[in-house]
Amino acid sequence: MRVPRSLKPEVVTTCLAVVLGLAAYVWVFDLALALASHPFWRNPPNDMTVMTGGFEAFLKTPWAWPPTVVSGLAPAPFSIVFADSIPWLALLLKGLGLGESVSLLGVFLLASYPLQALGMLAVLRALGVERPAPQLLGVALALLFPAWLGRQYGHIALSGHWILLFSLAVSVGAIRWGLTWRRIGAFAGLAALATGIHAYHLVPIAAVFAAALLSELLQRRSGAWVRVL
Repeated sequence: MRVPRSLKPEVVTTCLAVVLGLAAYVWVFDLALALASHPFWRNPPNDMTVMTGGFEAFLKTPWAWPPTVVSGLAPAPFSIVFADSIPWLALLLKGLGLGESVSLLGVFLLASYPLQALGMLAVLRALGVERPAPQLLGVALALLFPAWLGRQYGHIALSGHWILLFSLAVSVGAIRWGLTWRRIGAFAGLAALATGIHAYHLVPIAAVFAAALLSELLQRRSGAWVRVL
C-alpha cells in the first residue's frame, strides 16, 4: 500500500503513536474496562472505591452550583474534587448522559494511553528528534514507564502523566526558541486541565514552567521580563 505524497511523515508518525498507545492498552487491560457494566467496577479496590463512589453520587445529584457538588455521601454536600473523581471528565460524561453506560475511570485510563504516546512524541519533537524510528522507540518506552503503569492499579487520576509530558514539551520549546505568548497560554491551559483531573499534577507543571521562566531570563531575550512577569 502506497502512502499518499500529500500525507506528511509527521502525520504518519502521530497516527502510529496513537495506534501504539491503543495497542498497549489492549495488551495490558480489557478493552471493555471502559464500560460501566464491566465486572471489575462492581467492587473496585483501593482508592478506586472512593473515586467511583463519588462519580456515582455525582450522577444522582441534581445539577447545582458549583456543578461538581454531590450529596448523600457525607453529612454535608461536598465537591467530587475531594473524591478525586476527575471533575472535568465527570462533568463531560454527566452532561452527555453517558455516566450510566461508561466508566469514569475506565474511560480516563483508555484515553491516557494514546495521550501518553502523544505526550512523549511532543517531548521528542521539542528536543529536535526528527527521525520516526527514535520517536516511536521513545513512545514505546513511555508506554512502559513503571511509575506510570503502577499508578493505573491504584490511583487512576494520577496516571495522567501525559499532562506532565505535554508540559515538558512546552517547556523545552520555550527554552530552545523562546517563551512566546502562545507557550504561556499552553502552560495556563495545561494547568487548568490538571486542576480538573488531579491538583497534584500542578507541582511538576509548576517546576517545568519555572525552568522555562528561568531560561528566558538567563538567555536575556528581548522582552523577557515582561513575559516572565
